[in-house]
Amino acid sequence: MKPIVAIAGCGQCGKTTLVAKLVAELSRRGHVIGTLKHDVHGFAMDHEGKDTWRHKQAGARSVAIIGPGQVAVIRDTPDEEFSVDSAIELLGPVDLVIAEGFKRSPLPKIEVFSSVRNEGRLVCGDDPRLLAVAGDLPVDTKVPVFNWNDIVMIADFVEEQLLL
Repeated sequence: MKPIVAIAGCGQCGKTTLVAKLVAELSRRGHVIGTLKHDVHGFAMDHEGKDTWRHKQAGARSVAIIGPGQVAVIRDTPDEEFSVDSAIELLGPVDLVIAEGFKRSPLPKIEVFSSVRNEGRLVCGDDPRLLAVAGDLPVDTKVPVFNWNDIVMIADFVEEQLLL
């Protein structure tokens, strides 16, 4: 299985910002990064009126759109939720997968801690797979704690733990 780390935390705590910065820094260092996003509410990638939306509405179980240098597939799955392992395989050849969300999964995690959003406690505090915390102030935990703006140190940690 490809190396993977989940960037987990409560809602609106800065997960997407940290993922984007981490992807940029690790890519700058020459790593090929894939990402997964967990959405507990479901999502819609297709838009009403678009050709692919019309194909899906007509009954297609899978729809692919191909353009210069990219491809996207929208596919019904038999399970309520597609497995992480299956989703990782869809990403193709990558050095590392950064998953956003997945706080209740068995994945190794870095928790984003926001003093404004977390109400003083870690969401993943008791999880034995918690590797580190990235936040806006110190927090009481046994794992390494990084300032969420120190992306170089966080990327160094990810490389040491998962890529080297």
